[in-house]
Amino acid sequence: MLYMATEPRNPEQLTLKAEEVAWLVGVKSGKTILRWVQKGQFPKPMRIEGSTRWSRTEVELWQRVNGDMRKFYREKRGK
Repeated sequence: MLYMATEPRNPEQLTLKAEEVAWLVGVKSGKTILRWVQKGQFPKPMRIEGSTRWSRTEVELWQRVNGDMRKFYREKRGK
């Protein structure tokens, strides 16, 4: 399954899919988010009716603490 980053459809949405989380934090893929969770570097998702979702509040808090990953990756690549 492809998890390319996509903008959440509703700005008031309380739970987010992996690809929506990726878009919000500035990475290309939801697979990156899942890898971070496995490494303990990102909040764990919850299961809702068989689907994996993240709390938007937790994601936004993580982002405030860790910053926008787009900037981090640009600096890492020297761009």
